Amino acid sequence: MTYEEILQTIIRSIRIETGYGGEITEASDANSIDGWDSIAHIRIMYRIEMLLGIEMDMLETYSASNIRELAILATKGTV
Repeated sequence: MTYEEILQTIIRSIRIETGYGGEITEASDANSIDGWDSIAHIRIMYRIEMLLGIEMDMLETYSASNIRELAILATKGTV
């Protein structure tokens, strides 16, 4: 899967789990997306893992400062 496909999967997951309809870019973060709270974060990460067939370290996902860093973490996810 390409970086762009991973990025689009993450953006779709965020939209589904938060209901956010605004613009989401690589520079977006949880604070800029309405509905992305701690519970939504867990749901978003679970959805990403299921769609990509990977596992990510949940603590590492909290350290991602934006969508781009989250996508990079997803590229390193284990199968």
